[in-house]
Amino acid sequence: MSREFEQVATLDERVETLTRHLFHTLQDRRRILLDLEFKMYAIRNPRETDSLAKLRMALCLQGMKSTLEILMPEWQSLTDQDRRTLNAQFCALLEGLLVNRLFDSDAP
Repeated sequence: MSREFEQVATLDERVETLTRHLFHTLQDRRRILLDLEFKMYAIRNPRETDSLAKLRMALCLQGMKSTLEILMPEWQSLTDQDRRTLNAQFCALLEGLLVNRLFDSDAP
């Protein structure tokens, strides 16, 4: 995936590549269900919720550095707190779309 990201130069190409990546993610039913199950497990096990949330955030930030920051070099200068905030916002939007897609597969 990162090889595809490294081959784009203009902002329009980067946005188009990011859009394709997000669309592909929305089509990956197993990935969606795994992510939802991970969160449901954490919710059902309150003693582990904090450590699982930290683990997930660390994994998401690593993924962000290896893919999104290649595509959007402007994000490389963000502080860790700004990365966490951006990641949380991005994930909330994406997860809302994913859950709705699972609920109503005919939805646009």
